[in-house]
Amino acid sequence: MHRLKAIFLPGFLLLVFTLCLIPYHLLIAGASVSLRAIPSSDRIYIRWTSSAESQMTRYDLYREMPNTEPQFLQSLAPNGSGSTYEYIDLNVGKAATAMSGTNYTYLLRIVAADGTTEVRASVGYETSSTRRTWGSIKALFR
Repeated sequence: MHRLKAIFLPGFLLLVFTLCLIPYHLLIAGASVSLRAIPSSDRIYIRWTSSAESQMTRYDLYREMPNTEPQFLQSLAPNGSGSTYEYIDLNVGKAATAMSGTNYTYLLRIVAADGTTEVRASVGYETSSTRRTWGSIKALFR
């Protein structure tokens, strides 16, 4: 089940989708994007598509875990309206960070041409202790 939580901070609106496969749409600084987190067995694909990219200089992507500061992942220059971007987070399945129930929040900051960041949007994924590999699925039918 998808859950949506809105957090209001001075000057910011932070939306967190838990177990999110639904896109999030954002419009700021002349930029309109659709943001998704798509989980795979040991990684999470972060994808966003722009429908407008005027008055902006870059996208900054961060990952945040509970009780931690956001960790910078990647900065990308805009490629023009209609462009699709993807980041593959390979660190979510590692032993040090792969605790069951860990909520990974991905923050996409859109930096305006004047250097300000007007809004940050996020999409999240919560890990599960249930991992399905081909071997474990076959074992269910033995």
